[in-house]
Amino acid sequence: MFQSNPYFDTTIKVDEAAPLVANVTIEPIDGLSIEPNAFNHKAKANHDDLEDLFSRIPNPEKIKVFEVSYNANLTTLPNIERFYNLEYLYIAGRQIKDITVVEKFPKLKSLFIVNHKKNQLHVNDNCKLENFRAIRGRLETITFGADYFELQSCSKLTNFEKIEATNVQLEDCHSLDLNTLENVSGLEKIEILGRKNLASLNFLLGCSSVKNLVVTATDVRKTDTRALDKSKTLERCFLGQCNKKLLIEIASQAPRLILTNGDFAYRGEEVLKVSDYYDEV
Repeated sequence: MFQSNPYFDTTIKVDEAAPLVANVTIEPIDGLSIEPNAFNHKAKANHDDLEDLFSRIPNPEKIKVFEVSYNANLTTLPNIERFYNLEYLYIAGRQIKDITVVEKFPKLKSLFIVNHKKNQLHVNDNCKLENFRAIRGRLETITFGADYFELQSCSKLTNFEKIEATNVQLEDCHSLDLNTLENVSGLEKIEILGRKNLASLNFLLGCSSVKNLVVTATDVRKTDTRALDKSKTLERCFLGQCNKKLLIEIASQAPRLILTNGDFAYRGEEVLKVSDYYDEV
């Protein structure tokens, strides 16, 4: 569950069970990462000492990254509002009960959550998210924008409200009404992984700017693919679980698109190199 951290070298690891061991008075410190105890991963987090440690940080406004490890036992976030200039907030801790504090950070660029316990999530109105990643949890509706969405096994997710995004990746999000992607303005790329019962691609007809569709780990043999040709903006499509015969058939139905399954590529009846698909991405 690695997430990009441009301040990795100046991020201090904090043992949640013995946080006061960490030296937070040295400079520079740009990030804090809450980790389980190295010798006893079941050791309980010492919340009081975490609060004490964070209160000693001389320049809390300089903290840009805050992380909670996936294996951490922390159940309640310490007061991180003091780090009001946070840019990267990664709450992978599975036992965290409340993350509404994410609304407090107007400079947030990247947000990662695991097992969100509520059906809604709100971010600060002033933040311009570049990346949002969510794994599992109870989130039902996406109400905020980001350049890139990576949503994995969000079984309760049903719809997108009117937001802005460039790229949306959906992995095992079976309850999502794909037609609500029409509410996403600026959407250029849609990635669908592991979708059950993909009856049709008609959701594309409501997406006024999409250029690239990727469908992998999904059986498309019974999928109605006629929307590929009807889409006015689509330029290329990757169908990972599609045999050569079916790919040729779909390509003949949508002759202006570059289609590939990773092994073969076509534009109509023209045989292409698979690299042609990537060259034009």
